[in-house]
Amino acid sequence: MKASMNMLAGLAVSLPAIAANATLWNIDLNSANGVTSGAGVVGSAGDQWNVYDTGDVNNALVATDSAGGNAIGFSFAAPGGNIFGFNPSGAPNPAELFDGFGSSQNNGPGSAVSQLSFTFSGLVPNTTYDIIAYGASQDGTDRGTLFFGDVNTPILAFTDGSSTDVTSAVNTSWDDFQLTTDAAGSFTINTNFNSNTSAQGPVNGFQIDGPAVPEPIAGTALALTLLAIRRRRSA
Repeated sequence: MKASMNMLAGLAVSLPAIAANATLWNIDLNSANGVTSGAGVVGSAGDQWNVYDTGDVNNALVATDSAGGNAIGFSFAAPGGNIFGFNPSGAPNPAELFDGFGSSQNNGPGSAVSQLSFTFSGLVPNTTYDIIAYGASQDGTDRGTLFFGDVNTPILAFTDGSSTDVTSAVNTSWDDFQLTTDAAGSFTINTNFNSNTSAQGPVNGFQIDGPAVPEPIAGTALALTLLAIRRRRSA
């Protein structure tokens, strides 16, 4: 009993936590579009999820945070690959989130060539964000996914695709890592399959956890107000 409790305690510690004063964006790659709600690895049951389907490929999309505000840009592409759907079955998949899709671009297992490419923009420049990436296909398969920050960089995270429970503490179908935005406030996540027998890598969704998107209009108004006050005091 004590050993079991210790094991559970270890699993609880391994789960990522939302940073204080952070904003959480939820992206659900699904078979339909719109908005749904539910809990992922981080967040709560009532969180909003932005849902995008394969018809949205190469489009400039807008994602809002889990509370419905703080919009950022989101787009994805499948260079040279054929997109297909994944529909994990069974009760463990919460609220039908993350049925997902993937691409069958065959560059050899583990190849660092982008199979699906996901770009987030409108974030705070030169800032590090916590990312949870989901990649789970149907139960009983060995399809998994490798995640790269760039096609020429080392693997950031991977999944083995064997579990349909996308929020399990045993993170076989999700992994977490960090990326830092460039000077324009963007970063790109590339993927490829992680399997010796299947050239299919599912991508179900992402959670992006970091500081709120800056509001330049509000910031400018505040700066002008402070400047006016300062001039008034100097007069």
